[in-house]
Amino acid sequence: METSIIKDKHLKLSQLKIDQVKRILKTKTESEAIQKALDIQDFQAIREISGFRLQTIP
Repeated sequence: METSIIKDKHLKLSQLKIDQVKRILKTKTESEAIQKALDIQDFQAIREISGFRLQTIP
């Protein structure tokens, strides 16, 4: 797995959305909430592109 370079970014984002994601993902910081949300989005996109589907257990 490739390593990520962490950089400071200044973005204009909805505080309401950040607060909601922080609560839903149970994170302590806004940065952690945004990083987890981006990781989830990356996984979903990769899954869709690759055609991977989770199997349901009967």
